[in-house]
Amino acid sequence: MKLKELLMRAGLPSCGEKMADCEITGVVSHSRAVKKGNLFVALRGVHCDGAQYVADAFLRGAAFVICERALEGERVMTVENARVALARLCDAWYGHPAAGLCLIGITGTNGKTSTATMLAHILESAGHKTGLIGTVECRCDGEVMQASNPEKLANMTTPDPAELYALLAQMRDRGAEYVVMEVTSHALALDK
Repeated sequence: MKLKELLMRAGLPSCGEKMADCEITGVVSHSRAVKKGNLFVALRGVHCDGAQYVADAFLRGAAFVICERALEGERVMTVENARVALARLCDAWYGHPAAGLCLIGITGTNGKTSTATMLAHILESAGHKTGLIGTVECRCDGEVMQASNPEKLANMTTPDPAELYALLAQMRDRGAEYVVMEVTSHALALDK
């Protein structure tokens, strides 16, 4: 997809004319996962700023970078909130998969897994194709789906945007009507 089209679909500002027709091959937020042509979103964390990995992302083949810190270059865009930008970009990359789904988010201190699992079972028993995203498993219409994030700690309750939107797209493509997901306070605070 062309960079200008991806940014437009994500509701983000346009890039310079030189980069507008750049072909983007994927959206990632971990510099070690960058492949040729990817758009790398540098997230600011609690302990470090992803902007320090921009040079590494370019060495690995990133075509464009979005971050919160102002950096020099025509292949970099500065945004106020990189986490929101990442979620919008992943949503756009996967064709806005949630648009055709009824999403049900379960949040709270205790009982998310039990409540989400029971609700998914109720919907399935009523004859609805249903997806489940949570701590114990991700599944759609009775089939377990594997988490694709190589970071072991990332495969927790609420997936990061790249993983989440990929799962939603797979569920949409499998004909799901409903998706029940556990939504942690941490995920809400981090704009996942």
